[in-house]
Amino acid sequence: MLQISGLELASRIQQLHPRDPVLFMSGYSPDDFGPHRALDEGAVLLHKPFTEQALLKTVHAVISQPQ
Repeated sequence: MLQISGLELASRIQQLHPRDPVLFMSGYSPDDFGPHRALDEGAVLLHKPFTEQALLKTVHAVISQPQ
């Protein structure tokens, strides 16, 4: 994204809808984000590349979590 990072976008959405789950997709590992760009607790990271089955399974797991 050109204007803001995915982490910033997720943060803004969470301020408006704190109960909504967040799923990140990235080719980077969590360590690559650095200390100032760490994922929030409870955020899920799906590593690229992934299969359609892995995406479906992860989305199902994320939306099935109790809020």
